[in-house]
Amino acid sequence: MANKVGLTDARLAGLKPPATGQIEFADGIVIGLRLRLGASGIKTYILRKRVQGKWLNVTIDRHGPSFGGQCAWHSRAADAWV
Repeated sequence: MANKVGLTDARLAGLKPPATGQIEFADGIVIGLRLRLGASGIKTYILRKRVQGKWLNVTIDRHGPSFGGQCAWHSRAADAWV
């Protein structure tokens, strides 16, 4: 189960990657918006939605200088899926 946190840039800066695999953090505001953090430290925004009984994950973009938490909230993809 994912941990619910606000996906703000300040909050994401303090997240530590897992030793192995990956962990997901659910946004507390936008339903389905998640941040996936891998053991390598790469942070990727995804949207998760159930479609015809199956979970569908859509990658939005990697977290970085050009795409942060505020961009994920305002993404056209996020608006279309929520």
